[in-house]
Amino acid sequence: MNLPAGAVTVTIHRLTIAPSGANVITLTLPKHEHGEPGLRAGDGLAGTDDIVPASGAVLRNASGASFGNGIEANSVVEGTVRINNGARYVHANMRAASGIAPLLSTAAGTELGEFEYDVPGTAVFNLSASGRTYGSVTLTRSAGAATHGALGGSPWARARQPEAERRRDAQLDDERPAPARRQLLERRQRREPARPRRSSRSRAPRCRPSPAPPGSR
Repeated sequence: MNLPAGAVTVTIHRLTIAPSGANVITLTLPKHEHGEPGLRAGDGLAGTDDIVPASGAVLRNASGASFGNGIEANSVVEGTVRINNGARYVHANMRAASGIAPLLSTAAGTELGEFEYDVPGTAVFNLSASGRTYGSVTLTRSAGAATHGALGGSPWARARQPEAERRRDAQLDDERPAPARRQLLERRQRREPARPRRSSRSRAPRCRPSPAPPGSR
């Protein structure tokens, strides 16, 4: 499904894309759309979800506008974009992702929501990375090999891990000896795979020879 082309702005109170079963629904803001923005969704209130792609949904922002965000939550200060697990937002234009990326929800169920950068051409494109927390990030260039950059003074928050996996890993870490925990932390910081943990083996007690009785040699 495509939104209207031309210099048009579609404004709605809330956008929810929720396919049933194994169906997939794709909503595209096409490159022939030049509205600034082309799609604005939200009630302007803090704490409410304004754009919600659910599992099986694809929201593609291919806006051809020379200014603005193409797709954005209302407002760009208090709006919330909730990309649920199994859903995908595709940033397919050369504009900054400031209408979506700074507003991503970190609620449970969004840990694997996919944010894909697939901008046109092969020129360098700077990601919205400074201070951002994504669920899952995919870098694609359908036009060919290209380079991505990142600007900003704040750390790029790492992709979030599902809560169940986080609890499981925390429990396993607590069961490791202190030296092993330190080594595991160092490997994770270097993003190296951890070696499999070896099972401890019990050792038989050592027997010392008893002293010979006096006078015996």
